Amino acid sequence: MMSKQTTNRLALAALCGACVVAAPVTNAAILSDLLVPGATLTVGPLTFGNFTWATANGPAATDVTVVPWTPGGDIYGICIQGPLGAGFLFPPIVDVGLTYSVTAGTSIIGGLNNSVNIGGFGSPAAVLIKERVSADQALTQQVGYSQVGAANGYLDYSDPPAEGVPPQLIADVVSWTPLSQVWVDKDMLFVAGKDSLVAATIIYQGFTVPEPSTYAMLAGLGLVGFALYRRMKA
Repeated sequence: MMSKQTTNRLALAALCGACVVAAPVTNAAILSDLLVPGATLTVGPLTFGNFTWATANGPAATDVTVVPWTPGGDIYGICIQGPLGAGFLFPPIVDVGLTYSVTAGTSIIGGLNNSVNIGGFGSPAAVLIKERVSADQALTQQVGYSQVGAANGYLDYSDPPAEGVPPQLIADVVSWTPLSQVWVDKDMLFVAGKDSLVAATIIYQGFTVPEPSTYAMLAGLGLVGFALYRRMKA
């Protein structure tokens, strides 16, 4: 039986450990750490949180890394890295689900850039990455939808023509009326035949954050329109 002193020490250590894991981070993080309630990843003006990971035979969350991604301009996002694929050393069919929230704080979120670097060989082989973006956690108020993929050497078959740069990187760009927070539901499906392989070990997810001057101008135009409306009604 443990002494009261030992019990208190273990409880304190557990509490401190939880505090460390759940603290906001600004660099690369293991996905399993981000699954802890309250854990967040900050990338520029955006905060990513409320992560969930679901898969029957895909990689464990401990094998996946989430890296801040800032390609420049007004895009801020995350890069998902891990053993994501099907065929060869992977199972023939792998389906993975990832959900998370994106909060802009004092900024706004106006769109997304869903892109992936695909590699592999042989046929049949296919990868399909679908993404729903909603204004609510229940995912009932969809504001954007993205779908990219490749099958048997044909890139971005679901969204021709490809917005990415062949032969590996494919992308889909979607925009919506700016919001301060969105919820993302991402599904990643990999299928490969006996002698084929398909992998997407690097997946990019960026969100458009307009410059303050841009949405200040839009807000100003809105006020001007409202003033003209009132004047016409007077």
